[in-house]
Amino acid sequence: MKLQEFCEIYYGQKMNRYKTLEGKNTVRVPVYSYYETETSYTVVKKEDENKLPRTKEGMVLLNASSHRAELVTKTQENKVIPANFIVLEPKNIDPNYLTWHVNNDHYFKHQLQKAIQGSSITIISVQLVKNLVLRLPDQKTQEWIGAMVELKEKRMKLTNEREMLMDQILKHTNREGI
Repeated sequence: MKLQEFCEIYYGQKMNRYKTLEGKNTVRVPVYSYYETETSYTVVKKEDENKLPRTKEGMVLLNASSHRAELVTKTQENKVIPANFIVLEPKNIDPNYLTWHVNNDHYFKHQLQKAIQGSSITIISVQLVKNLVLRLPDQKTQEWIGAMVELKEKRMKLTNEREMLMDQILKHTNREGI
């Protein structure tokens, strides 16, 4: 079955269409980035603010050039989606599983590679993504894999946090001469 049967698929927004200089009737809006620690902003007219596509928890964003997918979390909600992302809004598929599938399934990756083979431009189109074939397990298996992916992500985040805290302790200890 094709991906378009499981998701609503569309591009993010070209920001230069709405970008303006800061002024009286403007507002700063956060722009989505893969890196949760980085938040960039753009300035748009107040009247255009609601015209921009925004992230929602459970959405999957596929980078059109790197071909990596990321699940939007609660902390990444309500950010403007730039044009270098293709939005996958899951309908009948577990979002965690979809993210894992796009990033790890060999058949899915093979289809992507075959579609861009011979091209110097590796940016994928919405039409290409809509027509990619998914070979899916049953819903229960999708949910199980999705849950494992979510646990793995949490573990990685906690491990990174622990490493950062240990580095801070070492730096502090070194400064204090303890």
